[in-house]
Amino acid sequence: MKHCPKLRKWFISYALQGIGISSLTIIISLFVITQFKGTIQEATTAAALYSLGSLLGSLFVGHHLDRTDNYSQIIFWGLLLSSFFSLCLPFTGHLALYLLLVLFLGISTALVNPSIILFLNRNHDEFHYRQNVTILTQMNSIGLTVGTFIGGFLLLSHIPSYYKSYIIFIAGALLFAGAALISLGPVKDAKIFYSSPKKQLPRSFLSLRPVFAELRLLPRKIPNSIHFLRYSKEIIIYLLGIFIAFIGANLFFTPFSIYLKQSFHLSEGIILLGYGLSSVAASIAYLFTQQVMKRFRDFHIIRTALFVRFIGFLAIILFGYLHSSLATFIAFIVIGFTWPFFYLPATIQITQLAHPKNKGRILGLFNVVISVATIFASLISGIMIHHWGYLLVYFIGAILLLIGERIIRYVA
Repeated sequence: MKHCPKLRKWFISYALQGIGISSLTIIISLFVITQFKGTIQEATTAAALYSLGSLLGSLFVGHHLDRTDNYSQIIFWGLLLSSFFSLCLPFTGHLALYLLLVLFLGISTALVNPSIILFLNRNHDEFHYRQNVTILTQMNSIGLTVGTFIGGFLLLSHIPSYYKSYIIFIAGALLFAGAALISLGPVKDAKIFYSSPKKQLPRSFLSLRPVFAELRLLPRKIPNSIHFLRYSKEIIIYLLGIFIAFIGANLFFTPFSIYLKQSFHLSEGIILLGYGLSSVAASIAYLFTQQVMKRFRDFHIIRTALFVRFIGFLAIILFGYLHSSLATFIAFIVIGFTWPFFYLPATIQITQLAHPKNKGRILGLFNVVISVATIFASLISGIMIHHWGYLLVYFIGAILLLIGERIIRYVA
C-alpha cells in the first residue's frame, strides 16, 4: 500500500461507512414498527427497498467503471449522498416518503465497495488483490462491529426512547460525511487512478456531469446487464447458487431483529449488542481468512461456510422451540463467524471467472444477484411469517442454503 496512499484513505472511509451503516440496517426495519407503528410486512418492505437500492447502485457502478476509471468520484459522492439520506430519514413523518429515502440510501451506499474492489482487481496482481480485499473487508467488519456496539449502548442508555433512533440516524450521517471527506484527499493524488488505457476523465473529478450521464443511460443498460446468456455456463451456474443461498440467508436475517424483539421480548439495545457480538466474531474470522485461503480452494471454503450456516440455522430453530435467547445468540455469533469465509472467496471467484473487459459488469451483476435475492426474501418473508411463523420460515431458509451449496459444488 506504500505506492498508493489513496488506498489507505479508502480503507479508513470504508471502515467509517461500516460504523455508520451497521446500526442503520437494523434500525431501518425497527423504526417502521417503533415510530410508524407499522406491521411486519411494512418493516420487511423497508429492508427490501434498501436492497433494491443496492441493486440499482450496483448496476450503475458496474457499467460506469467499465467505461471509465472514475473510482474517486463515485466513492466520494456515494458517501456524501449516504450522509444526506441518512440525515433525512428520521424527519420524514410519512411512511411512504421514509421508504423512498431508504431506497435512495441503498443506492448511495452500494457505490463504494464495488469501486474499491474493481480498482484493486485492475491494479494489483492476484496475491496483492486477495490481500487487499481481505484488508478492505476486515476494515469494514471492524467498522460494523464498532458501530453496532455504539448503537447498542446508545439504545441501552437513559436517553429518552423517542430520541435514540434519531441520534443513530444523525450519527450515521456525520460518519458518512466524514468518510467522504477522508476519501477525497488532495486533488494531485487523482492521477494514480487514471493509468487505465480507457477513456480519461477530466481533472475535476468532483464533476457530477459524467455521473448523471451514466444514470440517464442506466434504464437502457439494465436489460443488457441481466442478459445471462451472454455469459459463460460457469458464471450462470455460480450466480444461481449465490442467488439461492442469499434467498435462504435473508429469509433468516431480514426478520431476525424483529423475531428477537417479538419472540423473546428483548429491547433494541440488547438486540444491537447481540449483532455486535456477531460482528466481533466476523472480525476475528478475518484474522484467519487469508491463511485459510492460502491452504484451501476458494470453492471448498465457500461450501464449508454455507454448510456451517445451515447447521447454525437449524440450531436457532431448535433454540426457538426451547425459548432460549442465550443459546440463540450463541448460534447467531457462530453464523457471524462464517461470513468472511463465504463473502471473500465468493467475491474473488466472480472476478476471476469474468473476462477482463467485463469485470465491472460481472461484479455489478454479482451484487445485483445478491440484491435481488435479498429483495425477494425481504418481500416474501413477512408474508410467510404471517402465515407460517418464524421457525418454519427459518427452516425453509436453511434448506435453500443447502441447495445453494450443492449448486456451487457443481461449479467447483
